[in-house]
Amino acid sequence: KFFSSSGRSLNYQFTHLTVQEFLAAWHAATQLSVGELFQEKWDDERFRMMLLFLSGISGLEDKEMYLNTLRKVHVSLKQIYIGHVPQWIINQDVLFSVVHQLYESRNTSLSPIIAESLQRILLHILDRFQCTVFTYFLSTCKFKWRCLDLRGITPQILEIMKNTSFSCAGSSKSQTDEKCIPLLESTQCLELSCEWAVCDDPQSLSCIFNMKQLTSFNVSYPGNYNFAGDLEKMSFIKFLYYMFKALEHNTTLQKLKLSLSIIGFEKKEMEAFTNMLQTNTSLKQLILHYLLGHKINSDLLAKHIAAGLVENRSLKALNVKFMSASEEVASIFRALERNNTLETLYMHFPIDSETALPFDEALCSMLLHNNTLTELNMARCNLTPTCCTALFSGLEKNSSLKKLNLHANEVGQQTSTSEAFGDMLSCNHSLTELDITHCNFHLKHVARGLLNNTTVKKLKCSEAEEESIIAALIELRAPLAKGDCNLEQDPEVKRCAALLSRVFEFD
Repeated sequence: KFFSSSGRSLNYQFTHLTVQEFLAAWHAATQLSVGELFQEKWDDERFRMMLLFLSGISGLEDKEMYLNTLRKVHVSLKQIYIGHVPQWIINQDVLFSVVHQLYESRNTSLSPIIAESLQRILLHILDRFQCTVFTYFLSTCKFKWRCLDLRGITPQILEIMKNTSFSCAGSSKSQTDEKCIPLLESTQCLELSCEWAVCDDPQSLSCIFNMKQLTSFNVSYPGNYNFAGDLEKMSFIKFLYYMFKALEHNTTLQKLKLSLSIIGFEKKEMEAFTNMLQTNTSLKQLILHYLLGHKINSDLLAKHIAAGLVENRSLKALNVKFMSASEEVASIFRALERNNTLETLYMHFPIDSETALPFDEALCSMLLHNNTLTELNMARCNLTPTCCTALFSGLEKNSSLKKLNLHANEVGQQTSTSEAFGDMLSCNHSLTELDITHCNFHLKHVARGLLNNTTVKKLKCSEAEEESIIAALIELRAPLAKGDCNLEQDPEVKRCAALLSRVFEFD
């Protein structure tokens, strides 16, 4: 109640809009249909705070009403983005309102229902309050996330997440309570993504690798080709060391992906990397992407990968890119002669004439002695004719490899290389899938090899290459010299047609 300067009563007013919003929410909760109000005012910015108050007052006890409201206002719950994201993806303010309303309602039974509709969580530039709201949601949903993406958050926000503890009911408790588990550690998540700078200390990595459900860890470096300074480089190198040491005894992680713009490994980090490969028993897939930088670092990394592979007994897939083929890169092939677990190998390394000889010999020897590798991808490696000859020579007697990708290796100009490929197809009895798109083989040799091969079921090439192979097949097998021959009934033509329908996949 307000008074004039003379002390005379004037009128009653609400001194702040928030007070009006709270009283309006109270009136709605006691006098109106909560469901109808949510549906009518959901996307009205003026009623945003009132709906939050209404969530708290009503406790969202009518779960079906609230869920039906979300469906009727067309809120997509396949992905939830919190923070700043491009507007074309989804209105992130509306989606954050869902989590905020759950936080205000303290209705812990709604969180798991909402969580089941979500497939991916992406956190981007959260402030402290948003982090508090979101950590409550994570702690109450008791749900196993397919993907939790932390690449957009700051180290300070991660600090909040890893140090905030919750009881089973979801209420925040003291850090001294021994029964409390840090939120990040207790969150059930299959795949976690983050930038290296937010977890470059042992405590953060310990929290991450103590997540009992975590099977995939994706680390990215968002910068360009150079560090911002020596301090950033030292921090990055420290992160690598701590991560490799933490993974030595981890027993749950199955996939590790490092997406980095540079190579910062030094001797201590390299040794930790080798030890991790030698002692870890759970890691099945290792991906090292965009490793650009000094060739000496690239070669050193290849050397330590080879040393780790010799004793590794768990890794099933290796995907790595190097600056160029070298003696050190060739050592990976030598290591695979003794490795009996790796099944998929994707390697990218431009080959030059200076390194071709030792590389060719190692590749051929690996194919002759390894009996576990089933997929080899050497797309865009600038393979030399001699390297291809060594590759095909090894494949003639190899009995385990099923998939071979030579995409965009323009090696077929030389007749000898094409002949070697045709001979390999004629002798090999294990390959089922081939990609020879833009390899420029003399296609009559490809056709000859296919006719003598009984295992290839899928051949990927360009449409022009496919037409040339068809023509070569008909020329080789169809008895066109007989004037009275019926091509539709001829068994050789039928065999060609069956072969074509079996193997071709157009690019």
